Amino acid sequence: MIRFSRTVSFAFPAILALFIQLQFFGASQPPPWPDEALFSNPAAELARGNGFRTEVLHGLVPGMENATLWNSPLYMVGLSGIYRITGESLTAGRLFSAFIAVAVLLLLTWMLQNLQTDRAFLFLAPLVLALDPAFVRGANVLRMDGLCLFFCMLSLHFAMQAFRKKDQYSFLSGVALGLAALSHPAALYGVVFVLLFHLFRWRGLFFAFCGLLLAMSPWLAYIAEHPHIFQVQFVSQLMRKSGLLSLWGGPTGGMFVVFTSQFGGGFLSMLLVSGLCAIAGLLLIRLWMHLLKIARSENDATDASTLESGQENGPLPGGWFSVLLQQLRSNSLFLLSLCWPLVTAFILLSVEGWYAMHSFPYLILSTAAFLSLPYRKETLRNQATFLFRILAIGLIALSGLSAFRQLAARSPEVVRNALHTMTDYTADCKSVYARMVPDPYFAILRARPATKYFEFVPARLSFPTDQVDPFRVYDQIDCFILERSGKQDGPVDQYLDHRMDQFLRIPLAFSPPAASGELFIRREKD
Repeated sequence: MIRFSRTVSFAFPAILALFIQLQFFGASQPPPWPDEALFSNPAAELARGNGFRTEVLHGLVPGMENATLWNSPLYMVGLSGIYRITGESLTAGRLFSAFIAVAVLLLLTWMLQNLQTDRAFLFLAPLVLALDPAFVRGANVLRMDGLCLFFCMLSLHFAMQAFRKKDQYSFLSGVALGLAALSHPAALYGVVFVLLFHLFRWRGLFFAFCGLLLAMSPWLAYIAEHPHIFQVQFVSQLMRKSGLLSLWGGPTGGMFVVFTSQFGGGFLSMLLVSGLCAIAGLLLIRLWMHLLKIARSENDATDASTLESGQENGPLPGGWFSVLLQQLRSNSLFLLSLCWPLVTAFILLSVEGWYAMHSFPYLILSTAAFLSLPYRKETLRNQATFLFRILAIGLIALSGLSAFRQLAARSPEVVRNALHTMTDYTADCKSVYARMVPDPYFAILRARPATKYFEFVPARLSFPTDQVDPFRVYDQIDCFILERSGKQDGPVDQYLDHRMDQFLRIPLAFSPPAASGELFIRREKD
């Protein structure tokens, strides 16, 4: 209990900083997002006792009226428990995500305590993370990225404990990884953590697999009940991702644009994030090289003393590869320092902007590894401290730039006005289809709970024509709210383009961060 109170005391400034940012910019950073409707709706259906289904995609994605298998369920199941108490709302959902982010800050502080870093670092590290715009954005959206991050970090913690050859921690690492996978498929990078800390301990790997299987067994049983729906929904999602992978350009702008978009967007933010990652990468390489030099010199000194004493223990190890192998086998902190580049590489290759939330917590842990090394070499500590200062300066600059943009653009007011306009214009619509930012799902349902609401299906997500006919669903919808950037054009655009005479077309002009678009209201038949 005393240890937990110390953890809370060190993390409290970070928690306070997080909620201050959410108080000032929570309404617009980000604005209500389409994903939030997609994750809120099945949670609300489950809370009402209607089963785990997604009504906003009914008739647009096969099987959604029966089962939700297009993404991992844990966040939505947890959110349904909140909705049983509060009812469905954007505020309740985002508060759920915010408290998960608080749990991440507490877990990070706890891990740093276990690494025995100094008090100043314990105080500053979670505070710096709380200023990370990608982390704040992830803490303020109704998505499961924060929950996945929490369990991946917990799996990493247990994997480090298992490095001391304690099989119970291997099992717990697997359980935490399984819970991360139940939160989001991004937990795939956590597999690397488990493998990394069990490179020479296959028995521990078996226990980790058992823990993983145990944690995932409820979802696997649910999948077994609906194998065809899982194949259509989940596998189609994965196939869509493969079409987005590009270094630059394409429908997303490329992996660098996607990654940096979570830090405020714009050229300056992109430049700052790219520079920060490049400098951090170079400094880490320098730290690794210095660490390996220290290890090699110590090995050489040991070998020399062995020869002088007349003892022979086999051939001299020598060589950089042998030193690296020795570190992989015996130094858990060296393994910890490898986490950030591995996670960031995964984030870039995933081409999913929301995953950026996962990056810098691991850079803090990689830095902490060098501040906790048993060598206690002054050069290593100085270099690691410099790396942390660079990270802190970079994230403070990004946070300040993001806050300035929000204030200058009067973003909260813009978002509120956009939602109010869309809600008023659709007052006579009994059914609404939306592809817009801000997404009016919560605003419309709060004003008119009986409205039948449909959320857009990503353009690159397609299904066999014999399983779903979206045009039949479109024929029953009164109003369509569409941003018209062209990036997500799909069947709904084809449908409207060929039936313009059936709709009243109203332009929707908003300032960023709201998107501009068009409202199509079906004309009454004569």
